[in-house]
Order: sequence, then C-alpha cells, then structure tokens
Amino acid sequence: MNPKSVLLTLFLFGCSPIVVEGESLYDETAAGDDVVAGDKGGAAPWDSGTGDLSDESEPEPELTMQSGDWVATDADMVDDPCDFNGFLQNNWGISIASLLPSDFEVEGEEGTFEIEAQSYGARAPIECVIDGDEFTCETQTVYPLYYDLGDYGWVYEIDFSGTAVDDSTLEGRAVVAYTDVDQYTAGAFDYYGVDAASCSQTFSLTLELDR
Repeated sequence: MNPKSVLLTLFLFGCSPIVVEGESLYDETAAGDDVVAGDKGGAAPWDSGTGDLSDESEPEPELTMQSGDWVATDADMVDDPCDFNGFLQNNWGISIASLLPSDFEVEGEEGTFEIEAQSYGARAPIECVIDGDEFTCETQTVYPLYYDLGDYGWVYEIDFSGTAVDDSTLEGRAVVAYTDVDQYTAGAFDYYGVDAASCSQTFSLTLELDR
C-alpha cells in the first residue's frame, strides 16, 4: 500500500469517534468533556428551567352583591313549634309574616355585604360573608315597632344564612328567636301556654334587588 494512503487511513480512524449500531459511544462537547451517548447535557426538553410545574393560577374572586334597595319577594314559614303564629292570629288577627321586614338596604363588596332592614327597628346593619355561593350573616337584633300591636312588643334576634343565587338574589332561611318580651305580652303568652322565650320560628326568604 502506498505510504501516503497508510498515513491517511490512520489519521481518519484516529480522529473519528467509535460508532456502534449507528450511535456514537461518546460525544465530544465544548471544553473537551466527554458525555455518554444519549445524555445531551443541560435541561431535559420538558424542563422549563423553573423546576416548578405546579398550577399557580389565581383563585376565582368571590361574588359581589349589588348595592342598593332590596325587597323580600317571598317569605314562608317553615317551622313554628310553639304555634306562635296561631297565637298572633287569634289575639291580634295578624300573621307573624307581617312582623317580618320587607325592604332592605344592601351595601356589597367582594365576598361580603352589609344588609339592614328599613323602618323595622333593626339595631344596626349586619355583615354577611360569602363563601362560594353560600352566605352567613351575623345575628340581627330587632326592636319591633308599632305594627298595630299597641305600645308593647318584644325584642327578637334573627339569624340569616343561605345561597347567593347571583349578585341580585339571595335565598335563605331566617331563624327568629325572642330574647325579651314585655310584661303585658308575657302575661298573655303565659295565659295561652306559650313560652315565647323558648320558642323560635324558621322562615324561608327570597330577597331581590329592587330594580
């Protein structure tokens, strides 16, 4: 063989990487470092480089009720264990539903709202908190007004909670308890065997924005 051909052959084989089944066993990288074939070095193709694949999306904002005048569009008695409604109808000819407020003032913010019954003797607005589509309100203390009952009456508390259907509709239940009854009314209750202090009523209520 020509000596020049021998030298050229040795040069070519000496500089070429060893190949097995079409793949080089070693891959020359920058700075002369050898890396085993199949390991390309650096980040994997699915690695964004941040190392955090968790979902960091922002939570959905809570509902904001519309501020303004609201009205009770539906009110039904669900439970009256002491038949307090019958007592009122027999003695004063009125339904207990007539003692419930019908107009409200609502001030809404994201995830919370204040509500106050109008012309009703409510001590102050109460705050309600929205969680998802459910809401709960702090206890409302009410001093009843005249309501054709004369100058006597009673103090009662209302706990209201339920579902925020949308930003202009609330559906819930109001539990009414009587914490203080005037002496004259308490005597009438005793005569008819009604212990108002231990009685409570439950109502289903629908409140809507007055458009």
